Parts: sequence; structure tokens; C-alpha cells
Amino acid sequence: MHPTHWLISTQVPDTAFHTSSMAPESYRYALPKHLYDDHGVRRYGFHGTSYAYVTKQLAQALGKPVSAVNAIVCHLGSGASMCCVEHGRSIDTTMGLTPLEGLVMGTRAGDVDAGVLAYLAERGYSTTDLDALLNKESGLKGLSGGLASDMRAITKLAEQGDTDAALARSVFVERCRKYIGAYAVKLKGRVDAIVFCGGIGEGDADCRKRICADLEGLLGCEIDATKNAFAVDGESVVDVSTQFASTKVYVVPTDEELEIASQTASVADLIQEAPKQIVVPETVAPSKDAAPPIGNVLFVDGGGATAPAELGLMFAAMTAHASVGFFRPVHHGFVDRKLALFREVFDLDDVPVEAMCAAASFLLHSHAIDATPALSLLDLTGSLVDLHAGMVSRRPRPINYSRPMMKKHLLRRS
Repeated sequence: MHPTHWLISTQVPDTAFHTSSMAPESYRYALPKHLYDDHGVRRYGFHGTSYAYVTKQLAQALGKPVSAVNAIVCHLGSGASMCCVEHGRSIDTTMGLTPLEGLVMGTRAGDVDAGVLAYLAERGYSTTDLDALLNKESGLKGLSGGLASDMRAITKLAEQGDTDAALARSVFVERCRKYIGAYAVKLKGRVDAIVFCGGIGEGDADCRKRICADLEGLLGCEIDATKNAFAVDGESVVDVSTQFASTKVYVVPTDEELEIASQTASVADLIQEAPKQIVVPETVAPSKDAAPPIGNVLFVDGGGATAPAELGLMFAAMTAHASVGFFRPVHHGFVDRKLALFREVFDLDDVPVEAMCAAASFLLHSHAIDATPALSLLDLTGSLVDLHAGMVSRRPRPINYSRPMMKKHLLRRS
């Protein structure tokens, strides 16, 4: 062998993306403790290399570091699973000790009452029979009466009027929606994107549409029909959501082989990390005709569909004031297109709600707000409040605060 040639032998576990970060409350089963201690019975999860790759691709598409990404990733194919990603790390996944748990798959049952196994065992099914039943005869194949296990064939049969095939497709979709709801709760509603990958996830536009249907009020998630219809090439990372959706929907073709190769090269020190470049912002001298900044303001969002007017006010405030903050009451039950627009135009960053409330409480209880012009209401555009210099960043940040509490504190200050 040539001296410069090396044989690299590495193992990239398909479970590592999950086991490295899931908390016990996510991976432990409610079984006797000795089964975990003695036999390692717990949730391990699979498709880890796919999720690791897709999370990196999503971060790049969102323009965020991986550690800032919150997402619900759907790896949908003959083998299907979902992963709840918080700060770029898996905090829950649908597959368990084996790849059998979770979603409906081509021939696997997914979630099923364990009592069914005891019920069938009493009627003569052996462990071998049960294993074959759950892994090879169930899922889409079982629901369709054995007609097909491939979603493309199931779809054609459903379009031709086969009710069993139509039911199989509907059960598949419903199981995915169930886990989206559960994972949205685990992420406390702060979901950057719902991501689809795998053969079905990348190639079945109607399935994506049905899975994401009616999520506008829950997550601010809405699919653009035209973008979605054409995002089936399996090669490009595509945002298929509407322009102002607060939770985006992405199709991200996965590449598990590339992720395995990348991790292998990283372990073998074959990848040299590029040095971080320090970008010095260009300073532009203010125009001689420009008015001098007149102080610092906090923009208080008054609610309602007045985004264009408020956007204009924000632009005016950015040029006329030394620093600008953005304070919004919490809105529930509808798509907050206004906040999505502000995020896009002003590059607003999300920070933990607890920190936002603490900052808002401090401002409203302190003498940072001038009591004389404490609240100057504007007809369509919320309000502007004078602030002590340096209390708010030049770059606006959203502050979530309940409307009744905000009103009480503002009235007290005025």
C-alpha cells in the first residue's frame, strides 16, 4: 500500500443523533426499571444520520447557526419517522427500541396497543408470527388489504376509488399530524420549520399539503400550493410555505451517505475548519441634510391587521431615533402575519419568552419611561414610548407580553 493511503474504519451509529441529546423523560419507557438497567430497554430512535444532515441544510437555508434551529423533521418513506429538533439537537423521535414504533410505514404497524400482542398470543400467534405481522404485513400494506406497501401505488388505488387504500393514506397522514402537535408542544410553539425528507416527504406534494392542512392558527404554518406542487425534484432545498408564514415548510432532500462520510472525515481529522472571518461593518457618514436622532423609542404593537402602516412607522423611527425597541402583546389563535413581516424586514431575533417578560417588566416598573409623554397613541400604528438612553438595542427585538398585564402596567405608568 502506498504510504499516503490510509484505511479508515469508523462506525456512525444511526441512533447517535438522538441518544446524545434526548432526556430520560423522552427515552425511558414506563416499564420496570430493571429492564432498562439490565437489558437497555429504552427509546433509541433511528434515521439519525438523515436528521443530522437535514438539520444542517435547514440551518443554512434559514441563515441561522445549527444551534439556533427549532424544527419538526418528517423523514417519510417506506421506513418513516419524525424528530423534534430543539437548538439543533434531537429531543424526541418517534422510533423506539426498534424501528417499529411511531408512524405508519410501508409494512410496519407503528404505534399499536401492546395488549394486542397478548390478545393474539392467546389465540395461537407465536413470537415469530407476531414479529412478521408487525414488521412485514402491517402499515400501508395491512391497511390496504395487502394490495400495496408503496405510497405511490396506494395513491393510485385511492384515486381509482379503492376505499381501503384511501383509508391507508389517511391513517398515514393523521399519524404524522398527531406527532406534529405533540412536538409543537415540546418546542413551546417556537418552531422555525416543518421539514419533509425521504421518498414520500420529498416526492409527494399532496401528502405534504394534507399533513400541514389547518395549521395556520396553531403554528402560523401555511403551504403555498404552487411552490409545493413543483418541489418534487428531490435535489433542491425548497421553501414551500407562503411568504409571511411564521413557521416555514421546507422540502430538504436527505443524503445519509454524505453525512456518514462527513462524520467519518471529521473523526479522522480530514476536514479542516475554515477560520472565522471577522466582518467589520462599513461606516457611512450621515448626510448633512439628515435630521439628528431625537432619542430612544419603544414601539408598542397595538394589534390588528395594520402591518403596512406599522412597518412605515418602524422605518421612520429607525432613521429618526438613536435606538428602537419592539414590544408586542401576545396574540393567540390566528396567523401573526404582521410579526412574520417584521421578522423578515427587520431581522428580528427570537429570545426566550421569560427573558422578554423580564425585560418588559423592568422597563415598565422602572423610571426608564418618561411619565409625561408616557403613552402617545397613534390611530393605526400602536404607540411610541420615550426610553432612557441605552435601554433598547438599535436592532429591534420582539417582546411578548400578555395584553391585560401590559395595559395594567402602562396605565399605572401614565
